[in-house]
Amino acid sequence: MEQLLQRYIRGKVSEEERLKVVSWLDENPDNMREFLALRKLYDISLWHTDTEQKTIHKKFIFYFIKTIIIFIRVIRIQYNMFTFKF
Repeated sequence: MEQLLQRYIRGKVSEEERLKVVSWLDENPDNMREFLALRKLYDISLWHTDTEQKTIHKKFIFYFIKTIIIFIRVIRIQYNMFTFKF
């Protein structure tokens, strides 16, 4: 049942499976508690994954900008070397 609940939470079930889960949830309050516990774990995993992706994205942008700044400095140095007047 746990695998079915996980698929249900992700929205990857057929209509028949959805009805089976709904019926199971209505059978017993403990079933609903189990479902809510799985749902919380799923939500936490999504939040954690999203946070990691944002961190990776921020690091990428930081290093990209840093690389551009270094490139601009190199271009300036080369330009100044060739335009130096004696």
